[in-house]
Amino acid sequence: MDRDEIKQAYRETLRGDTPEASKGAALGLLMMARDASAPIDFEFSQPDGEYATFYMRVVV
Repeated sequence: MDRDEIKQAYRETLRGDTPEASKGAALGLLMMARDASAPIDFEFSQPDGEYATFYMRVVV
């Protein structure tokens, strides 16, 4: 997404109805993407084969 698409998605999320099962992560992720000064870097790691860990790096 480019900056304009992120801003539009953020506004739509603020104005829209929150899905019943939502915990609000979408808005937080959009805020981080909006404020980031570099592309967001992420990875999933599953070292033990059972549990996965999500790593995200945001430069603000």
